[in-house]
Amino acid sequence: MDLVISMNIIRRAGVFIAPWRSAEMQIPLVQAMGLGIPVIATPEVCVGLSVLPGKHLLVAETPTSLAEAVIAVQKDRALAERLAEEARRLFEERYSLSAALASFTTIYEHAMRREVRCALCS
Repeated sequence: MDLVISMNIIRRAGVFIAPWRSAEMQIPLVQAMGLGIPVIATPEVCVGLSVLPGKHLLVAETPTSLAEAVIAVQKDRALAERLAEEARRLFEERYSLSAALASFTTIYEHAMRREVRCALCS
């Protein structure tokens, strides 16, 4: 699916549900976070992500708890807005292009300092 189309679908949905039992589908979840959409996911989808259940998203382990979480987000606008804001903040801090560039810059600067020190020591 085209990235622009999938982002438009996610934006219109109002809540993003990731019911998968694998961490292989994390990109759409991170996209939803970046769009400021409340996210509900299984624990498996969250593996390796820097998310805190209840702060950045809701985590549901069973079909029943998944449905209950969707209803909670749909009924409680304050909850939905808080999850969306925290998810968006985490996206900007950890997963955005500017965050990635900052990480690469730091790695590069450390590597260059080591090379300079080694060149001076020999």
